[in-house]
Amino acid sequence: MQKWRQWENADQDAWQLALEREDVIRPLAEQGRLSPTLVQDATRQLRLSRSVLYDLLRRYKQRPQTSSLLPWKRGRATKATFLESTREELLNSSIQDFYLRPERPSLARKSGAASQSRTCLPRITARHVNGSRRSICGSPCRSARELRKREKS
Repeated sequence: MQKWRQWENADQDAWQLALEREDVIRPLAEQGRLSPTLVQDATRQLRLSRSVLYDLLRRYKQRPQTSSLLPWKRGRATKATFLESTREELLNSSIQDFYLRPERPSLARKSGAASQSRTCLPRITARHVNGSRRSICGSPCRSARELRKREKS
């Protein structure tokens, strides 16, 4: 079911806009087939996109009244609630307590036990390949130079 905006609730600016739209859309709605030039002229005159123009045309053809061209926002009204006030308060307090608090570090992280866990310890104690090579045969650059010297001679 289509929800229509009531003309009684419309302010003067919205009603004036609907009247301007009707002046352009009524002749288009009475025609059977629309040419691209007519649609383009109407979109320029109303400063709307083509899809919005076709939507207004559809609404006007369903109900040819000025009030069908009133601007309206789809969806819920602002500040609409669907829960009882007690449940709404409970939900808001739960969100505030659980989700809107900064995370605190765990006790293990505070005590430093996380750095000694099984996942971090092997990465900390493992030696780098170049470090192992340096301890065996000196710097890696020197050993590479020595190899090149041996190859040349």
